[in-house]
Amino acid sequence: DEDDVSASASIIDCPNSEPAFVIDKETRNINLWKVNVSKIQPMRDNTTGRTIYVYVIDVERTEAKEKETKSWSICRRFSEFYVLEMKLLEFHGDSLRFTLLPPRKTLLLASHHKKSRIPGATSSVVLDVPVLALQT
Repeated sequence: DEDDVSASASIIDCPNSEPAFVIDKETRNINLWKVNVSKIQPMRDNTTGRTIYVYVIDVERTEAKEKETKSWSICRRFSEFYVLEMKLLEFHGDSLRFTLLPPRKTLLLASHHKKSRIPGATSSVVLDVPVLALQT
């Protein structure tokens, strides 16, 4: 259950809207962007009030010009990340070089297992579970 987060877990607040970017659409090259899933965090869903887990995704533009946006972070729920993964596999198949996401059940079970063993552990400890360590 996504709503089961220990009282000591830190809750992040990701903005509802996307940040404003300065990116020249004519010269951008997303093949040169570096994308890293830096952590998994609990977040309060502003619509339901429930606690959900989100991936914090850091994006860095290596080709950005001086006055353009060079880096930002976004939060995405597992379901959004899963849809992206399926579309990438559908269109790019074997040419992809990334570790597939663990099943949602693995994420939640690993989170509960770690929390039950370490008093006061936060969900960021989930990244210590080998199956959840995403490669860059």
